[in-house]
This record gives sequence, structure tokens and C-alpha cells, in this order.
Amino acid sequence: ERRYLMYPQKSDKIRIRPVVLSGVYASKGRRRSVKKQSRMLMLDVRPVPDSFPGKFWLPAAQLKITEKWPGGLPAWRAGEPIKRIIRLEATGLLARQLPEIELPDATGFRNYPESPSFNDKHTDRGIRGQRRQTMVLIPAQAGAYTLPGVRLPWWNTRTDRLEYAELPPRTVTIGEAAFSSLTVDEPSTFVAGEAAPTVVARVPGAGDANPWVWVSAALLIGWLTTALMTWRGVDWYRTFRRARRRRITMNRRIEAVRRACRSSDAEAARDALMTWARLQWSDDAPTSLGKIGARCGGLLQQQIEILEASLYRGDRWDGNTLWDSFSIRENGDDGNDDRAASDGLEPLHRL
Repeated sequence: ERRYLMYPQKSDKIRIRPVVLSGVYASKGRRRSVKKQSRMLMLDVRPVPDSFPGKFWLPAAQLKITEKWPGGLPAWRAGEPIKRIIRLEATGLLARQLPEIELPDATGFRNYPESPSFNDKHTDRGIRGQRRQTMVLIPAQAGAYTLPGVRLPWWNTRTDRLEYAELPPRTVTIGEAAFSSLTVDEPSTFVAGEAAPTVVARVPGAGDANPWVWVSAALLIGWLTTALMTWRGVDWYRTFRRARRRRITMNRRIEAVRRACRSSDAEAARDALMTWARLQWSDDAPTSLGKIGARCGGLLQQQIEILEASLYRGDRWDGNTLWDSFSIRENGDDGNDDRAASDGLEPLHRL
């Protein structure tokens, strides 16, 4: 028994040619040839209904969406991260055919999505694909908040009608942070750009007869001045190192986008763009290719939409145009590979 998965790409009458078997078998001590074939099949592939409201066409025997909170919700506090896992599972579709769940931004939270995982299972009822999206949510402050719900349209191939997979909105209560803010009377470090603390040294009066008191005061002032300059220098150096590490990391992520586009690897390009976007907009990272394109705009947005469509349909994808538009955005050049980012400090990425 051999099973096939067939996904027609357009509506039309499709002819399935017979499966032919040729072989030799033994019967009563003699070898006999045999040739058999199955019946020819005609399939009538219907178009997508005009009334279907979804962005992605999802015909399936069953589709459901579920969520899981591994850390639990009751003891959630401000500033503490909690993991949220959303699973989209469909019978009759491959995991790679399932779209990314676009969650509306939740007020009062920072969202840090991870790369999705995909899993396909073969069952008696056909293929069952599962897409698993994990994200980390961090509440900014205590209070009651509502996490927006999800409503995903799909077409039930058993009942031949439109249905919706839903996650209802969820109201959560965020407690106060475990530790309150500390008040520090005397700063232990100095930040570049801030006014240096005033150091007052008691200078002995003219009536003091011991000259070593004057020497000690002078040495104390010199030592405090040296310490202050050292602390400010250390803080500047740390700031420089952080900026340098960020430049190197960004250049490597740009290089990953270039390699994926030049090799026309759609899945690698998607992952590289998501990783790049999490560093580019670290305070408010986009959660989908569509949101990345909306922030970039112009030709790059069009190319990202083409990439997203090819991933859904499984079409062959040429990434050279996407890289050219991406390179123009990042470097202001014409997309020449010779100026692509490397492991060094050039080209300098704007912070």
C-alpha cells in the first residue's frame, strides 16, 4: 500500500493517470509475467469560495488552536517573564502550510517571540500538521490587563462550510514586583555624561601646626580625582564595548540574510529576517514577516510579501531582489555583495 498527498494549486479538472504494475511471479513452477493498472481518476478541484474571509486558504478536515502557559498565571508579577505556547494543529495540512498566528499587541506587555517549530504526523486519517509558536511576555507594571483573542477562519472539508478556530481574550491580574525599588543615597558608579559628584575635603586651618595634615589633604584630593577619572573611563569603555558587540552581532545577522537570499532558501530567509528584526527593534520586535515588511515599507515590503506568499504556497522563490532592496535599506548602496556585512566592524551599522 502506498499513500500520496496531493495539493492542487488551481481549480480545474485534473486527470490522475493509472498506476501501472509490471512484474514476474511463479505459478506451478513456471515464471509468468503480469501487468496490471488501476483506473484513471478525474478530480474536479473547486475554487476558493468568494465568501471566504481569511488571508490564507486553509482547507482541512479538522483545525484547532490551543494555548499553554508553562509558568502558570496565578503568581504573575510585574517585570517577571512568562512563557506562552500557542499550537495550531490541522488534519489534512502539512505543518509548513499553517500560517503564523498574528497576535494583536497587548497593552502593558513586551513580547519576545521565538522561532516556530513544525511537526508532521501520518495517521489513518491522513497527515496531521502542527505549528508551535512560543513567546515570552513581560508585564511592565501591576494591574489588570486583557490579552487579545485570536479568530482564524478555515474551511471544513468534511462539512463543506466555513468555520473558525478561536482563542478567547484572557484577562490577567499582574501583582506588584517581588522587590521594590531601592533608594541609593550615594552613587557607587558614575555614568558618562552626568555631572560628577562634588567631593568636599576638609582643609586644615592656618593655625594647624602639623604640615603632614596638608600633605594628607592634598593626597586625598589627588586620589579622589584619579578614582573619579578611572570610574568615568571604565564606564565609557563599557559603553563602547556594548556598542561594538551590537555592531558585530547586527553585521552577522545581515550576513545571514544575504546568504539565505543569494541561495534562494525561503525558510532560511524567513528565519534570518525574524532574527535580524528582533535586534533591529529590540524594544518592540515584530512578530511576523508581514509586520517586518510594514515597518520597512517600499520595495522591501513588497519583496517580503512575495517571500511570505511563496512560503505558504511552496513555490520556488528567487531571493536576489529581496537582498538588493534589503542591502539598499541597510547600507545605502546598490546591493553589491562585495560590501556585505562580515564578522568585522565594517560596514558600521547605525545604532
